Amino acid sequence: ASASELWPGRSELQEVAPSLYLTNFFGARDKGKLKAAGITHVLVCAQELPCVFEDNAAMGITYLKLPLADNPGQDIASHFEEAFTMIDEAVASGGKVLAHCAG
Repeated sequence: ASASELWPGRSELQEVAPSLYLTNFFGARDKGKLKAAGITHVLVCAQELPCVFEDNAAMGITYLKLPLADNPGQDIASHFEEAFTMIDEAVASGGKVLAHCAG
């Protein structure tokens, strides 16, 4: 099965826990979707991807980019503490976090 068949809404922002959303890069670069969801923080989980709205002060988004390769063999556990800290601090301050990789 193709990725679109397994996850047909992968470009949508999907709330997986209170104030924590997942999507792919296409969803993360959709200004309207980010604004509609009230996203204040973005966790980029692929080193090759840009922080799309980092230089757009009007968007008011704080980024954390993890130095990860977007592939199944990547060891992500060493970055959990940094990611969890960002998520916890953002949610505690009333923010909403979007985490994404490429696909």
